[in-house]
Amino acid sequence: MNADHTNQLFEDFPALYWGRHLPVTENLMSFGFCCGDGWFELLYSLSQQIQNYNLQHPEIPVIAIQVKEKFGGLRFYVDQSVLEIEAAIAEAELKSLQICEITGRPGRLHRRNGYYQTVCSEKARELGFEPV
Repeated sequence: MNADHTNQLFEDFPALYWGRHLPVTENLMSFGFCCGDGWFELLYSLSQQIQNYNLQHPEIPVIAIQVKEKFGGLRFYVDQSVLEIEAAIAEAELKSLQICEITGRPGRLHRRNGYYQTVCSEKARELGFEPV
């Protein structure tokens, strides 16, 4: 994800992403968001949902540990299991499989040389991906 989008998420949700200042042995957010800019809106919405939960439950806030793409889908890891947050994350991960990771337009899972990525048809043609 580009620096502008990364900084916006870090600035708008500092409590959720404060772990980026911790050593990588404790939190991987120092690597930023290891996915494309096409998922920015999806990540922003999920971050808002988690922030709202944290505001309602300040005694034990949920902290992001790692955000990345894996096998063409979003992966969003947090420091504790909370049913409401896990459901929101699962929904976002499913939505990511319908959003081009590069452009943010509607997309679907594609494959190229064993690598999977969710992209729109235009990017699939441009990059040589085939539908799964």
